[in-house]
Amino acid sequence: MKEPHGLVRDDGKRPDGLTLLPWNSERSATWDVMVETLGNAYLQQSAIISASAAETAAVRKRNKYSSLSGTHDLYFPVALETLGAMSVSTQEFLA
Repeated sequence: MKEPHGLVRDDGKRPDGLTLLPWNSERSATWDVMVETLGNAYLQQSAIISASAAETAAVRKRNKYSSLSGTHDLYFPVALETLGAMSVSTQEFLA
């Protein structure tokens, strides 16, 4: 379900999706997608550590939606880099 209702935070932002059918252990999963580009904020770090921009974006997304943990146990920050690297949480979601 794209842009699901009922998941709105205090500031009006919400994750990108919610599974209609149970994902795991009879719980729905929510996710929010971020495609990270080659921005200046990440270039130096990305040159040293592969997928570091995706991991940083995933941490930011997890913090952004931390208030959902009380109502939605399964949250996956989906973070991809322009050149193909992806965060661990993205790999778990896709697996």
